[in-house]
Amino acid sequence: MIVTPALADANNGNWQTAKRWAHMLAAAYRVSLVRQWSGGDEALMIALHARRSADSVQTWHAAREASAARRPVLLVLTGTFDLLQIALVKMRLV
Repeated sequence: MIVTPALADANNGNWQTAKRWAHMLAAAYRVSLVRQWSGGDEALMIALHARRSADSVQTWHAAREASAARRPVLLVLTGTFDLLQIALVKMRLV
């Protein structure tokens, strides 16, 4: 399952990234795209955009901590502005 801040109706960069990831994985895995994870039995969460997917990641982590099912979450740092902001902070330009 891929958590993405935008689905097809947005047709923006976040959607394009989610679509590419889903396409890459579709040959070997059953992939679903959601804006927010609200529970389920998925084996893996791929969260696109750290800030906008944070609630889903926290919910996933809490649900997995409470159960015996230790299933991974993969956080993909997307969002040009977020990455630019991090780089500027590291270079002490902001």
